[in-house]
Amino acid sequence: MRFIKVLFIGLASIMMLSSCFKGSTTEQKYVLITTFKYNDLKMGADSLYRDSSEQGGYGWYDLGFMQKTNNEKDFLGGFILSGMCGRTEAVEGVPSSLYRAYLAKPVKGNPYSVFRYSADKDMMPENAITFISKKYGTCTPSGCFVTNSEVVASQVKELFEAGDKLTLNAKGYRDGTLTGEASITLAERTADKDTIISTWTPFEMTKLGSVDAINFEIVSTKAGVDLFVCMDDFYNTIELKY
Repeated sequence: MRFIKVLFIGLASIMMLSSCFKGSTTEQKYVLITTFKYNDLKMGADSLYRDSSEQGGYGWYDLGFMQKTNNEKDFLGGFILSGMCGRTEAVEGVPSSLYRAYLAKPVKGNPYSVFRYSADKDMMPENAITFISKKYGTCTPSGCFVTNSEVVASQVKELFEAGDKLTLNAKGYRDGTLTGEASITLAERTADKDTIISTWTPFEMTKLGSVDAINFEIVSTKAGVDLFVCMDDFYNTIELKY
């Protein structure tokens, strides 16, 4: 899994520059890589992590990965953390394969995020990703890595016909204004072949530009496909001044 992820290192080499000026002004520029490997992360028995705070989501330094839950704290949409990669046993009462990454060579024990999309706004957080420190600077995404979940891959194989396609779209916003868009094909069936992403695949998002929020949507040309995607290792260039 990890050998693919070095492709973004050229785009996002680790760098950090801090300097103090008159008036105690500090400037920082660095690449934030969200790996979702929290030292104190405690997954549930179902290998999922749900946030129970009022904010609804989880943070990674200057970024917030948001989720929507109901009053019973059932997960509705947005981001949830999964540790199901490499897990083969079933979990009673949980559609585990929705949250298990579809990988040719799964690696057990590495957490990643799963994004669930719904066109119903009541099922979704206001923004999927928020730049928590927008008051002090800018956030410019380079990209992340994506793969399908097992159940989505299974549904695509069963339901798709020639011409069908599953697409992940990303939209960047700053002060509520659209800054740019990017997309990647998660699965497609043509007359010649089937394509279903089954490795951690780079999703370049440089076209989004400088943002304070990112939203995603998953579009299927065929009904009956669950709108889930597994995502990992977000690369963002952060510039702060405070």
